[in-house]
Amino acid sequence: MEIDPHGMAPWLLGGAGGLFPDLLRILNIITSGQPLTGVFGWRFWVSLAILIPLGGFTAWLLEASTTIQALACGFSAPEILTRVLSDSSNLPPGGTGRSGPPATQSAAPGTQVSEPGLRSWWAV
Repeated sequence: MEIDPHGMAPWLLGGAGGLFPDLLRILNIITSGQPLTGVFGWRFWVSLAILIPLGGFTAWLLEASTTIQALACGFSAPEILTRVLSDSSNLPPGGTGRSGPPATQSAAPGTQVSEPGLRSWWAV
């Protein structure tokens, strides 16, 4: 479907495309049988706050003229950015980041373990 590349449609459709990387990560966690505990923390919302406008801006900048182009542009920029900036150091040995969230570390009683950062979420 044709859209006006200079209107609001590229921003909206590109923003929807910007949701796809995180939606795919959540689907990956669900299909791997792991619980979604901790997934929707503040890091998730910060990620969405960055990726949705980035997707919309990319679709507008590239003057997407069809719905599919706008969604694809909206998906590609956040996906590339999250893969480049991801930190896979918290993943299990040999892990590719495609099998779920980073492994949790066990700690001695009374020891604080920090939760994985935004870059670790992007590595999933």
